[in-house]
Amino acid sequence: MSLNEAIELARGNRYQEAFPYFEKAYQGELDSFNEWSWYFYSKTLGKIGKLEAALKVNHFLLKKKPDFAPNLNLYGWHLHKSSIKNADNEEKLLSAANFIVKHTKQEQYSPYERTVIEVLKFMKDKPNTNYNQVLYWTEQLDPKLLNQEVFSFTTDEGKRMEIASPLEFWYQHRIRALFETKQYEGCSSLVDEAMSAIKSFHYSNDIWFRIRQAVSIGQLGDVEDAIVRLHAIGREKQYWTVYQELFHLYIQQEKFEKALEMGSFALLEKSGEFKHKIKLLVHMGFALEKIDKPKEALLHYCFVVKLRADNNWPIIPKIEDRIALLQQEESAPNNIKRELIEFWKEIKLQSLPKGTGKVKSLLPKGNAGFIESNTGEDLFFQVRNVRTRKIDVNSKVNFHIMNSFDQKKQRESKEAIEIVVI
Repeated sequence: MSLNEAIELARGNRYQEAFPYFEKAYQGELDSFNEWSWYFYSKTLGKIGKLEAALKVNHFLLKKKPDFAPNLNLYGWHLHKSSIKNADNEEKLLSAANFIVKHTKQEQYSPYERTVIEVLKFMKDKPNTNYNQVLYWTEQLDPKLLNQEVFSFTTDEGKRMEIASPLEFWYQHRIRALFETKQYEGCSSLVDEAMSAIKSFHYSNDIWFRIRQAVSIGQLGDVEDAIVRLHAIGREKQYWTVYQELFHLYIQQEKFEKALEMGSFALLEKSGEFKHKIKLLVHMGFALEKIDKPKEALLHYCFVVKLRADNNWPIIPKIEDRIALLQQEESAPNNIKRELIEFWKEIKLQSLPKGTGKVKSLLPKGNAGFIESNTGEDLFFQVRNVRTRKIDVNSKVNFHIMNSFDQKKQRESKEAIEIVVI
């Protein structure tokens, strides 16, 4: 009777107690084992940490009863735990994942959905993501069956955190993969669907979706619409990638001065390190040569060489050739980075209107406030944009005005930058 006792204990989640009964039954009652006996034996082994033994029982039962769904799901969960969760071996991970999507279904209590999500996370974290693989794995999920509920938790520091829902996660990876594989029409359509389906976005996904949609629209031929969309996004979030995309669109239109303005905005934004902006720096150099500014082009090329050397990356032969050619007439200064920052600032500020006024108020934390301009307009400012001595209420100031976005009121606004106390 050891087998019946073992099964009852396992049904009651008393796996440590069930294990010796299963071992005894295995020695003396093997002929009495049916598919449910093997199922609970495997489940018990998995629960007490004997995962390899559990997998062997799953494999044995698969051969004996290939259509027994409870074993297929249990086998999948054991494979998920052994080969997929926290995986560091791609071949092993994909082998297990392919087995799971072949033998289980996307339904409650199945390892199917969790497995595909883990595979997509693994793909995203690879140094060179294969977006065709990402497309394949997103195709293994039916978005209509994915949950929209977010997972929330409290950190040890008492901070409330949220993780995106499985549906938002799917849109995030599917949209990126369509974009990276240049399937622009599909990308744009899916963004519309996502913006309608997701109630609350995480990780600024709504912004990234709209950026990729705007660029896709530009790639499909409507450059003007793409530019309008990206400028609107840029007023909400000053991401350097937004300005970089605007740079490329203006280059496409051969509006080199406007392109350089957008490139300067991108390069001055602190949201990305210079080593991630190397391609933009190269194209800035090309654009400067187009408008006959060889000295400034040389600065950009020399900075690219320095960044690549600092990161132990090989130097691009084409850039070395450009430097050799330009250095016949120009020479690069010692502090290339400082010269470039001043150059970008000059271009950026030339495009922005100027203003004069006084500080109306400072917010309680003292890191931001409002300026009342001489035209009577209230402008938000951040103290980090003050370029001279300490600022205080009633300080008279000069500044430049940049279009911005009031996140609290969800409307376009204006912000004072490059503030100088007078």
